[in-house]
Amino acid sequence: AYFSERIIGDPKRVYFPHIEGDPAFWKPEPDDIIKVQQCNPLFLNGASYERWRKAVTLPERRIIDTSSAFQAQRIEIPNTITHQHGPKGDHSHSGTAFTVWLDFDLATKQVLTIENSLAEHMSMPPAELKKNRDSLINELHLMQDQLKLLASNKSNPKLVASHPIYQYFARAYYL
Repeated sequence: AYFSERIIGDPKRVYFPHIEGDPAFWKPEPDDIIKVQQCNPLFLNGASYERWRKAVTLPERRIIDTSSAFQAQRIEIPNTITHQHGPKGDHSHSGTAFTVWLDFDLATKQVLTIENSLAEHMSMPPAELKKNRDSLINELHLMQDQLKLLASNKSNPKLVASHPIYQYFARAYYL
């Protein structure tokens, strides 16, 4: 949603449901499903991020999986230990790592996919979409350069995280 808002230049033209908690575990209400089904185009992160999608019928012809262009670069997580965080039940973190946007090269590919689709579906001047896209990509590249510099100044830097969701970040920035 953030990438779409930046490329369009108007957050009011992008629908993103109000989600309490971690969006990876969102369970849509019927009203949310109806609104999502009406989106055109309907951007998804892919890489198994939208767990709710298994229980919802979506118009396949409108779906744009923003990570499909780099499937070979996705990180697969082998079977991991099942555990729980409080009373919500057991789970594990095996499957496909979904936080692809934490590698800014992959995020840039997502931005390009979104911009190409918006150019087909929106009545906006392509030059305006391109200008907004370029601004966003420049910011991503600046952050990427800063992270690579930070990592290069350390000898074998370590990453400590609260959850195993930083696989792309660690791989991209040598952590």
